[in-house]
Amino acid sequence: YLFAIVIDYCMRKAIDGDEERLGLTLERRKSRRVAPKSITDVDFADDIALVSKDIHEATELLHRVESVAANIGLHINVGKTKAMTINTAAVDLKSRAGESIEIVDDFVYLGSWIESTDKDIRVRKGKAWGALHKLKDIWKSKLARSLKIRLFIAACESVFLYGAAV
Repeated sequence: YLFAIVIDYCMRKAIDGDEERLGLTLERRKSRRVAPKSITDVDFADDIALVSKDIHEATELLHRVESVAANIGLHINVGKTKAMTINTAAVDLKSRAGESIEIVDDFVYLGSWIESTDKDIRVRKGKAWGALHKLKDIWKSKLARSLKIRLFIAACESVFLYGAAV
């Protein structure tokens, strides 16, 4: 819980009111009073996905996050950091220290493949079949059919729908 607060602090300090410039605009400004809706990051626990409309803004956002994190003793692991570009040529993205960040076509974020829904569905189906086969002794047992259905919904259907592992 404390780590999530620290990460949130880092993101707030790094963005510092520049959401509109650094992030991806989801909805345009409706008037002077109604600001646009922009997204700069999606984070869950220690996984952060930075979102930007342009590679230059993405680089600036990455460097800002690195700088703020370094001020409080955190460092971005460049070996685990990936970049994905959509509708643009891949470029050489570098950290503040000059290390190249790997450019990928697709990656897993919170258990789901980002670029390819077909791939995500195939992986989820495979995981669901795996969960189903792990319970083969239960399927062959003399348990009540209603209990078997409840087990199927809890163990197999949830894996398929949410990408969770059993």
